[in-house]
Amino acid sequence: IRKHTRFVKFPEHKHNFIEFNYVYQGELKQKIAQKSLTLVCDENKKLPFDRKKIKKAAIVCFSMQEAFYRELCHMKKALESYGTEVHIQHNFPIGGLKNFGVPIGEEKNDEYGAYSCKELNEKFDLIIYALFSDGGRPSFYGGEERGFFDVMTYGREKSVVVSFGTPQVYFDWFSDSDIFLNAYDYLPEMQENFVKALFGDEKVSEESVFRLVPA
Repeated sequence: IRKHTRFVKFPEHKHNFIEFNYVYQGELKQKIAQKSLTLVCDENKKLPFDRKKIKKAAIVCFSMQEAFYRELCHMKKALESYGTEVHIQHNFPIGGLKNFGVPIGEEKNDEYGAYSCKELNEKFDLIIYALFSDGGRPSFYGGEERGFFDVMTYGREKSVVVSFGTPQVYFDWFSDSDIFLNAYDYLPEMQENFVKALFGDEKVSEESVFRLVPA
């Protein structure tokens, strides 16, 4: 155990062991948000987006954890700081009599205000699909997993997928996406830096912390 004073500055370094930091009193913020954002794919080199053209954006949450959905308010706030009007929803509208027999991806807006892929494409300039898993292969609701196959049906050219956990979901469900980023955690700083990266105000690493290989 090594004790450090509050204001010690450390240069970049690596270990051949796992390091844990424990703050006995007060709080500690490490400058990791900027360097933990990884660009997994930008197929047509669309990043950064022109902020003047992004007037309306939608955030679609894919996660079984309600805490993650609630925390996406930080992404919403960051987008609004660029003058963007933001809609946020949990997944797509599924089930219900009014959607009986409707083709997947074209379901009508449900009672919770959720838009289908087709409606998102018609109404928004930017669509962000946000995912989270706290370790291992993520688990999702049945309707959510079905929805992954609809994501790129409409609006692929204006869609961004971001995983705030494992980047392996790219190979599992989103290898058809034009733009995929990974942020490893959904801390407010991570979400803010993700938004900054969309508009070119933050650099993005193209080297993942993990070795990315198809499952």
